[in-house]
Amino acid sequence: MNDSVTNEQYQQLQNDVRDTALNIYETYLSNTENSPQSNPLSLVDRNLCEQLYQTLMSNDSSQWMNDTLFDDIFFHVRDLLLHHKEFFPAFCQSKYYRKLLGEPDLLRDSLDDDDNHHCKQQQNNPNKSNENGFNIDIIDTGILNLQGRSFIGYLINVERMSRNESWTILRRYSEFFSFHQTLLNKCDRYHMNVQSILFLPPKTVLSNRMNENFIQYRRHMLNVYLKKLNYIYGKFHFLRDDIERFIQP
Repeated sequence: MNDSVTNEQYQQLQNDVRDTALNIYETYLSNTENSPQSNPLSLVDRNLCEQLYQTLMSNDSSQWMNDTLFDDIFFHVRDLLLHHKEFFPAFCQSKYYRKLLGEPDLLRDSLDDDDNHHCKQQQNNPNKSNENGFNIDIIDTGILNLQGRSFIGYLINVERMSRNESWTILRRYSEFFSFHQTLLNKCDRYHMNVQSILFLPPKTVLSNRMNENFIQYRRHMLNVYLKKLNYIYGKFHFLRDDIERFIQP
């Protein structure tokens, strides 16, 4: 506790944190069994909800004065939304998903009118659809140590389509972050907004970065990010050098 904070102030802070957490619990989780079936919270594991409630009722403030209080429920809800047939899988089968995939106005300024022409070329000759691009996948993750500090390393396989060659690279999140900022800064100079295409998971989400659920979640999101680089590489020539530097050994 900071020396400038009195015991009374810290006690009030503890009460505020618990009251806020309890309000979230009461509003969204306490009666999930009575929620409409369209609400993903109706599918939340009751055991997780009960565990959360017991934690909030604990006299040991360290149990609920931490950033990971809702982690188990967060990852559970994320998995429900991604995999339960009523949610994301159903969306992928809907007309709205197809409309989203065909949405041309992803950028602040209009892109070239060659999108339709490019799609027709791919349909007529699918073998050439990605000939100048890359296939990029995260194939493994691991906790590494450097100078006494631990971090998560991502082993990435890169295949260059035009030359039928492949290699592996090791990247950490800080390198993703620096690379992403480089792309954003360069696109700003061209009055383009690639954030509607490229979403990088936040730099700091949870304090427990070595949590296995968190590692797998971030791996999934970074893999989605890498997949979209291929589109960026083909569409924006002024970003190619930056992408090349990032994916080269």
